[in-house]
Amino acid sequence: MTGSPVTVSVKWKKEIFTDIQIDPDETPQVFKSQLWTLTGVPPERQTIIGFKGGKLKDDAEWSALGLRPNMKLMLLGTPDESRLAPPAELPKVRNDLDVDADDENYQPPVAGPPGLLNLGNTCYMNSTIQCLNAVRPLVKSLTTYTGRPDAMNPAEKLAAGLREVFGRLKATDIASINPIRFLAVLRQVNPQFAERNNRGIFMQQDAEECWGEILSRLSTALKRNGEENQVDNLFAIKMRGEDKCDESEERINRQETVRALKCHISKSVNHLPQGIKEGLEEKIEKQSDALERSATWTRTNRIDTLPPFLVVQFVRFFWKPTEGVKAKILRNVSFPVVLDVFDFCTSELQEKLRAKRDAVRALESSSETTNTGISDDDEIVPAETGNYELCAVLTHQGRAADSGHYVAWVKDSGSKWYKFDDDKVSIQTEEDVKKLSGGGDWHMAYMCLYRAKNTV
Repeated sequence: MTGSPVTVSVKWKKEIFTDIQIDPDETPQVFKSQLWTLTGVPPERQTIIGFKGGKLKDDAEWSALGLRPNMKLMLLGTPDESRLAPPAELPKVRNDLDVDADDENYQPPVAGPPGLLNLGNTCYMNSTIQCLNAVRPLVKSLTTYTGRPDAMNPAEKLAAGLREVFGRLKATDIASINPIRFLAVLRQVNPQFAERNNRGIFMQQDAEECWGEILSRLSTALKRNGEENQVDNLFAIKMRGEDKCDESEERINRQETVRALKCHISKSVNHLPQGIKEGLEEKIEKQSDALERSATWTRTNRIDTLPPFLVVQFVRFFWKPTEGVKAKILRNVSFPVVLDVFDFCTSELQEKLRAKRDAVRALESSSETTNTGISDDDEIVPAETGNYELCAVLTHQGRAADSGHYVAWVKDSGSKWYKFDDDKVSIQTEEDVKKLSGGGDWHMAYMCLYRAKNTV
């Protein structure tokens, strides 16, 4: 069902809420979020009566519910005092104690770019969005994307939803926005993100899985839209590898494309480059045709092409079957502000990078000014030296992937860092960011986002 918003009224206890608009292009979850805002009754506690067929279900189609203007509905349910309902936008409250309180143009101070309201265990999504918003060429590409939010294709619908969120994050006069529309689309596209616990509350999810889902859908949507695959243009890492059997002479050459490097964390890993090296050189078990049995192989990977934006994931979580949870490795692993991946590249790529690195060194040793390659955030900077500059960190605080709290730490176009703790935004220093290396229960890096930096 598509069309203009329909106005209804809802009675809850002794209150009647009039002029509530239902958008037929959105899911019932969005309508339930509106009621949560008004009443404090979270969606899982809501029983809405008045539609054809009985109670309103999350997956119901408006066309089958007899939705019409001026309908009178009834809401049953009790508020959850421990969970604050998300307002449509953060209200601009005047403080009577401020010296500017009598100024009708007074606006509350804003620490930086807008935050995102937590709609109940959605920090994994909020932190992912804030980090991806730092990839300005991706934001620019979505600005010109023509897909519709009511598209039948799930990837196109999610891309249109993210375009709307990115657009609203450009605001400079509000403290936070409500991402309920994008959340509804994300849960519709991938029901994993709509999982509830045994109390009916939406569960915490893994931010890395959310990151991967968003990029995968964006890749499909942009290609369907007739554009080149901007996602792979920005993030794709082409790898060349070899599997060598330790017990025979078998060798198998491999090629694959990934969108992130893995930082493995063992007892010998103290720094990010060490973890990346372990991730590129590992022992695996696989079938040997020569031995006609399973054998140990040495798998070696090298980077064959570098992307403008490099994502590194810390492999901090592992499955504990006895407890049925993803447990966390708390080890302190430092990460550099400038990451050099030259040593992880194929010899052919190293030759290409070496020529540029030598040229840059020659310029830097002279009086000429070198171009860092990061002056225009909206433009794609090719990775020509193998050096990258840190521009965002997604952290996790807690002991398990499906619990705890995710936060985004993002650098602006200058040298200022912002901490996006859902709707709470604060200014940080580079030294604050360096402390996110782990070793305890404080926020620790889970994903690092680097941007090509063509200096050495």
